[in-house]
Amino acid sequence: ILVFNGQTFLPLPTGAPLPGDGILSTLTIGQFQQIYNAQIAGVRARLAPTNLNDLSVRGIQVSKSAANLYPQDYPVQRSYHMSIGVQRDLGHDIVLQADLVRRVFINTRFDGVDLNRFNRYINGVRTPVIPQCTSTAQQNDPNANCSVGPITFWVPGGRQVYNALLLKVDKRFTKRYLFTASYALTDQKGYNGIVNLDKWNQSWGPQGGRHSFTFSGVMDLPKGFSVALISSMGSRGPFQPSLPNVDLDGDGNDEPLPGLKYNCLNRGCGKSDLEKAVAAFNATYAGKRDARNRAIPTVFLPPSYEFGDTWGRSQDVRVTKAFKFYEEKLKISVFAEMFNVFNVANLGGYSGNLYNYDPNKPLSQQPGAFGQRNSRAGQGFGSGGTRALQIGGRFSF
Repeated sequence: ILVFNGQTFLPLPTGAPLPGDGILSTLTIGQFQQIYNAQIAGVRARLAPTNLNDLSVRGIQVSKSAANLYPQDYPVQRSYHMSIGVQRDLGHDIVLQADLVRRVFINTRFDGVDLNRFNRYINGVRTPVIPQCTSTAQQNDPNANCSVGPITFWVPGGRQVYNALLLKVDKRFTKRYLFTASYALTDQKGYNGIVNLDKWNQSWGPQGGRHSFTFSGVMDLPKGFSVALISSMGSRGPFQPSLPNVDLDGDGNDEPLPGLKYNCLNRGCGKSDLEKAVAAFNATYAGKRDARNRAIPTVFLPPSYEFGDTWGRSQDVRVTKAFKFYEEKLKISVFAEMFNVFNVANLGGYSGNLYNYDPNKPLSQQPGAFGQRNSRAGQGFGSGGTRALQIGGRFSF
């Protein structure tokens, strides 16, 4: 018996499977070597091909599971782009441009779709498409029609539609300054992965934020100075609450919260809709068993929560001083740049896990609770991260 860090570990019984990586065991290196020596010859004999050109037995027949296969029919992924726009000269070297854009993407790819449905449960019984192996002998028989795990495919069966109104105001460089202001009102929808293998369309919903705005400009000042600015901001993207380890319909995937359209929070649904859906879920399902016979816990919402943060707010400024020599044939520019001048915290990491909140603990002690921020944008000397300053120079000739 081994006691480590307050926990007691017992020796593995004879014939028990070895624990996975990161699990402490009492198995010694000598014992492992004995097991290895006793089994490696048989493993190699089973896996070694008798004829490299013999494809009568494939790897999947031996492993009885597979990952990232291509389906027999794999249509080409394609897209259709359409746009129409107008321009208007407003005078004073300023041009207004408006564009309507539509992009349709066909046969977008779903990754890792288990077409074997290994985790499907019907009437409480695991029911994969290829029946589960019932014995070791059957599992080791390459000709046995059985499976021991998922068989996932890259399936080109998705679709995405992007519609947008793009507005842009351009001021060309005259009178010592220029600027560009652009705004986009977007409506993007598509498949957000596969959340229900019985109803693939259940994940169809909004993607990305609705609004984005960017302003950039440069102004020349006296005595070789110039100043440049980039300001950007965008609205929140859609937010989707989840119920990990709850499978109501037995399709093999965790369940999105019933009663809400997929990704509708921040896109037509609000806190009142969420609270109604949670109340209905607790009244209908909490305390019962799901399709895999697992207990369904009650959902508790925190007293305060958010569905993400406004995206990418940042104001970046550069001030440059230019020195010219030899009739302006040589030029040295010294500049200072500050990113995120107002040090706006672009927060992230908002958990959508509805079971990540414990009502018996203070919310302040649960940074990973539902709807709570637990990160902010990092700084790599670019927009969005914490305030940063850098100084540089450039030599031109």
